[in-house]
Amino acid sequence: MSLRTIIVALPPDDIQRGIEILANLYKQRFGDPCRSSLPVHITIIQPFSGEIIPSTLAAIHNQAFPEGPITVTCTGYGTFSQKKCTIFGECESPDLGQTRRQLIAMLPPDIRKDIDHVFKPHITIARRVAHVTLEKAMVLLEHHDKLHCTFTVDRLSVYQQKSPRDPWQPFSQ
Repeated sequence: MSLRTIIVALPPDDIQRGIEILANLYKQRFGDPCRSSLPVHITIIQPFSGEIIPSTLAAIHNQAFPEGPITVTCTGYGTFSQKKCTIFGECESPDLGQTRRQLIAMLPPDIRKDIDHVFKPHITIARRVAHVTLEKAMVLLEHHDKLHCTFTVDRLSVYQQKSPRDPWQPFSQ
């Protein structure tokens, strides 16, 4: 089985703490069957599997954004609907979209074709939310203003996972 890889940007510590408060609020009220081992992050490239030359990942991991720090504005909450939903903080930044396109171009064609090109950078609050609790969860979260903020991010981080049951680990060569 090949490694799963995710490319993220880590918000400043104060933003991470605020989002952890929201995630814990959700967890206390509704439970959290799938808490991630990743730190609070903005997902730039969603998890993917496949072989990537380590030097490509090394060029991405812990590197500054080429154009300097990126300003990100969180405007509220959204959901990805699947069998179980994901609640996320909506992140707006034209620079994140540009960075995402540049990163996708660096990936091998067999991985690039499987990347969701309409995917939007976001901060996950809760995953695998049952549809029956989704509306209650959204009402609970909307009463908190932790995700109405603007901040800068200056680095990319790469995390990898050996299997879906293993914790995510920072990339290392």
